[in-house]
Amino acid sequence: PENYTCNNAAGGVVTGAFNQVVISECTGITLQHVSAKTIVIKNSVVQMNDVTVLDSAVSLKISDSTLLATASSFNGSLEVEHSRLDLAGVNFRGEKPFTVGIQSRLILSVSRTQFNGSVRYLHQDILLEKTQY
Repeated sequence: PENYTCNNAAGGVVTGAFNQVVISECTGITLQHVSAKTIVIKNSVVQMNDVTVLDSAVSLKISDSTLLATASSFNGSLEVEHSRLDLAGVNFRGEKPFTVGIQSRLILSVSRTQFNGSVRYLHQDILLEKTQY
């Protein structure tokens, strides 16, 4: 699969399979029915619906951004810097799927993470900084 890049744009719906998705300085971008190895979001406002991120190391790097995601799945960790993530019906892998640097807000609804055969349900609104969660 190829890469998808959005630079300094507004609006638009992206669908398909990609190696890497990079969204920088974009607003109102929707990823719909997307499969990608990794996703990088910087200084942007993004919505995800039915997105699968395959990389088992780092699935998502997000900084200075807002992400609304529903019915999506991340196989690796999410590296979060100074962002707001509103995630509903999202599946994660790993005991602590989030690595947060600069303070960020996670709003988690009806989501869960799986590790070593067990499941932890994530349903809360939490501010995190310099931690793994």
